[in-house]
Amino acid sequence: MCEDNGLALTPPMGWATWLHFRNDWNETIIKETAQYLKSSGLFDLGYNRVNLDGGWAALYTNGSWIRNSTGYLVPDPNKFPNGMKSLSDFVHGLGLYFGHYASAPVSMGNEEKDIELYISWGIDSLKVDALDMSRNANFTFETVQKWSQLLNATGRKIIYSNCHMGCMSKMDERRGGWHPWCRQLTNMWRVSKDIQNSWADVMHGIDTLVGIGDQAGPGNWNDADFMEIGNNCPLCYPNLPLSNIEGRTHFNLWCITSQPLIIGTDIRNMSLYTFETLSNKEAIQINQAWAGFAGDRLSVNGTTEIWTKPTKGSLKVPTEVAVVLFNRDNNNSQEIMVMFDQLNLPEDSYIVYDIWMHKEVGVFQSSYKVTLMPHESAFVRVYSSKNLSGYFCLTSL
Repeated sequence: MCEDNGLALTPPMGWATWLHFRNDWNETIIKETAQYLKSSGLFDLGYNRVNLDGGWAALYTNGSWIRNSTGYLVPDPNKFPNGMKSLSDFVHGLGLYFGHYASAPVSMGNEEKDIELYISWGIDSLKVDALDMSRNANFTFETVQKWSQLLNATGRKIIYSNCHMGCMSKMDERRGGWHPWCRQLTNMWRVSKDIQNSWADVMHGIDTLVGIGDQAGPGNWNDADFMEIGNNCPLCYPNLPLSNIEGRTHFNLWCITSQPLIIGTDIRNMSLYTFETLSNKEAIQINQAWAGFAGDRLSVNGTTEIWTKPTKGSLKVPTEVAVVLFNRDNNNSQEIMVMFDQLNLPEDSYIVYDIWMHKEVGVFQSSYKVTLMPHESAFVRVYSSKNLSGYFCLTSL
């Protein structure tokens, strides 16, 4: 089973083609992006995967995928003149992992042959997309199980990303609902619809994570889709990029809930603000840290919310807790307060460290409060004033 494959012990991090480029990308874009991940310092922060999404295959005029005379799928020769193995070797040569995309409907009946092809290219992860081919739980279970068994049988360590195959949250039960075998068979599973570059879609994504923080853990992660931060995709609808404030809230919420951090914008041309958002080392550390819980919404008060994740100790007895205070109001600033006893912290005097100011903002008794603009969030760590070091360490990113 994929939960036993020793992979994705922390939420995977990297970049993917789909959100910005849709199907319009090629070998040159992948190589330039891989090089930028390495040279910009994003790789050193943990963004170590280049993921190819839909748009790689050669198609007939009717849109169906082309197979050659021996039954293997064919990469688009115009996009990949040097072949997919050459591209994989280039990515691996930079020390990055190479992720790929498969369509479950296209592969139906040919799963063994298609996995053989992907393995020949040296893939390190595979996103298997059902494309809503079925909403029948038994059918999707059989499909997910088959891919899981075949991938494990290859002997190659491959992260299995399940997209739209029976692991949606309760908000999207029409697509299959939640089933225990999601975490038993896959390393990460989509819990939401495909995200678009709009505030409404980011909110839909985070809402699908409410109440399922306990489903995730090392080797198994809820997935509310890629990050739209800084994305000005020319091919997207509604093509209304998130504001800087909204992009930072998006990142805060994905970090506090232990989401896979997969960048969706064209990083070769992103703004300095977007780069600074995506490269906040302390926010990433919170995303990657594990103290027995993936993070979840703690409380709602009108249009304000508090999200939390223990980063030291445990869920029941934490010694440090990460907190996102979030103003969801569309028009008005709001004051938000978190009580330390809400966080299961036993004492009443705590240091609050601001993730974006990169400093301790003071010692507080019993509670901490902030006033936030519409769609703004604050991201802090709360730890005992007796523990002046405060910081936690990771074994790896």
